[in-house]
Amino acid sequence: MKIIANGSFLDWKMPLSLLLFAASIPLSAHAGTASTSKITPTSNGFTIQIISGSEILKYQWQAPALNSLYSVGSVTVTDSVDGASPQAEITLSSKIDWVGPSRKLQSVSIDPASAKATLTFANSSGVMHLSVAPVVDGLFAGLHFAADQAAMQDIYLGQLPATVQNRAISVPYYSQPVNYLSSADLFENSYFDAFASNATTISTTNGQETFYGPNLSGDYNVLNEVWKLAVSKNIVNVMPYPGHPASPYMSSLAGRMMLDVRGDAQFATIASQLTNLNENGIRNCSVIIGTWQAYGYDNALPSQYPANASLGGDTQMKAISSAAKAASCFFALHENYTDYYTDYPNYTSAATMQNPNGTQVVAWINLLPLPSA
Repeated sequence: MKIIANGSFLDWKMPLSLLLFAASIPLSAHAGTASTSKITPTSNGFTIQIISGSEILKYQWQAPALNSLYSVGSVTVTDSVDGASPQAEITLSSKIDWVGPSRKLQSVSIDPASAKATLTFANSSGVMHLSVAPVVDGLFAGLHFAADQAAMQDIYLGQLPATVQNRAISVPYYSQPVNYLSSADLFENSYFDAFASNATTISTTNGQETFYGPNLSGDYNVLNEVWKLAVSKNIVNVMPYPGHPASPYMSSLAGRMMLDVRGDAQFATIASQLTNLNENGIRNCSVIIGTWQAYGYDNALPSQYPANASLGGDTQMKAISSAAKAASCFFALHENYTDYYTDYPNYTSAATMQNPNGTQVVAWINLLPLPSA
């Protein structure tokens, strides 16, 4: 990182928010902050400009040099506030690996209309093309990579330069830390979008990497990835946000007390306790019953019905429903539609996932004896 000092650094109040992302120019609703963006092709790449409040951010992707073997270019981010000259700059490089012999970059072409770049790589086996498109997504920016054949094994992006002092900040309910760049008082976050990836695995151990392994037939997926990056003085601005609207049931659940009923409680007891709460003025709750399944909690999945006979069966389960309804409470059962256990009565290994070498993918293994229904 380079800090360009043209004033007191201690008075620097600028979020450096986002990096590279594709070809629409909408207003952003992320974190309640409106923004505008502009994408401009250059002789060897493109620039994305994002204006958010008093901050002007420029993200420049530059194609790798001709004859490069293991790069898909670099991204340089500059930030300025209130029209001042740039005060911060970060450059992030990239790395790639190949399936089979490496290929050398032969040419780079830039579409003047969309700013999308096409990189042409070649070796004795033939020619491969990789497109790199700018993308803008709210306060995030990024790159969309798309190959025309299965020749690339991974793309590595997002590692901060060694000169940048950073500290990982753990964020509840988020699968990776956010970096705090102490020298610039900024937060940084980058990731590959798992919902837009063809990769076998995505790693966040040291920067961001997508890896393409062979399937059981020895074939590789064709690379398709979207990489996103955000940098800001506000940690909220560097957090991913869902692409779908909020649940329409949020208003129905708001203000309700959540009752998570755990353990092997008798259904009749649960119904009685809900009635007792109702009589004492505790209403409008949401009740979730954890243990109710035919074979008990977290066992013999995906088999769940009928309700556990030893706890009261379907008849007493209906009593819980009636008691919840009388108290104006919502009522739900803990259900699991993802696990598949070996003690499931209809278990078959043919329905399980396999590793590329044909062995079974092992997750949670339930070794409990199969109880009687």
